[in-house]
Amino acid sequence: MRFESKQRIYILAETGALGDTIATFPTIKQLVDRGNIEKIFVADKYLFLYRSLFPSNLIIPHSKALGTIPKDQVPKGTPEHYLNKDGTGVCLSYPVIEGIPIIQTMIEGKLNPIHCSLVDAFSVRICDTILKDSQKDYPKIPRKKLPTNICPADKYAVVGLGATAAHKRMTPESFRAIKGYLASVGLQTVLLGARSHQTMVGATGDLLRPDFEGYDFTGCVDMIDKSPLDSSLAILSDAKCFIGIDGGMLHLAGLTDIPIVAGHTFIDPYYLTIYRNGQKGWRYYAVEPDSHCRYCTSETFILTGLKFHRCNIGTNDCALSLTPDKWLHKIELALSF
Repeated sequence: MRFESKQRIYILAETGALGDTIATFPTIKQLVDRGNIEKIFVADKYLFLYRSLFPSNLIIPHSKALGTIPKDQVPKGTPEHYLNKDGTGVCLSYPVIEGIPIIQTMIEGKLNPIHCSLVDAFSVRICDTILKDSQKDYPKIPRKKLPTNICPADKYAVVGLGATAAHKRMTPESFRAIKGYLASVGLQTVLLGARSHQTMVGATGDLLRPDFEGYDFTGCVDMIDKSPLDSSLAILSDAKCFIGIDGGMLHLAGLTDIPIVAGHTFIDPYYLTIYRNGQKGWRYYAVEPDSHCRYCTSETFILTGLKFHRCNIGTNDCALSLTPDKWLHKIELALSF
């Protein structure tokens, strides 16, 4: 995919998933650097990230943006659930066709928005068509732009337990082992993320509310649902490492230089491993499931209609096979760096 030097485009940024939002930043950065961006319409909750990384004159909060796209400018094939009754297009999360975001360029003088939520593992595939390896680095937010951290630097590790599906959850047994190991090497466990999460509209309609039953938070600093994005990023920036299954907090950690211990379940780490400091997988330690049941979504859900918000065979084996020994091995490597 190529953008001619004179093309000017509008971006309707992701309004839901934090991880998918951050995964688009390398692409957006390249378009900004080339002068292709006219405006970026951003959901209010993510304004801090966009304003910290991109020129402020390009950023427009969704609350101040037009609520609709003119009927004659709605791309053909846009699903009905992204349209208003009069045929105009809804600004948020559009256009997506069968799960694949359709990137629209702007015809001179005519608004053709881009929806830059690059879905799931396919975010990397789409970025691969635009960027060279040297351009795929996650951008960095300078530490001086972040608030004061409540935790002593380098004396703790961050664990992310939030999940959008049962097969993206760390088991209580693994969490217990991780917390114990961190304590044994003199590190406090700090918990970040969200306690509840609504899955994407139009997928399964399921509502996952992690109650963390069976998880012992004794001795942890519990910041779940208590830390906004800027504070969470400050906490991550000063941590010894981040530990968790692929999700929003993991990608937020990707905006820092700390080691990342990443659990992968239904998506192959080949597609999700983060680029930092000019290298794919820099300080990135993937924890992988047993080979008999893993990475089903990487190749199948668009082709066969399988859903990625729940296990299609009902066992969650990929998540269950991320056993304590697998986690601890990679954590040891991360901390020995």
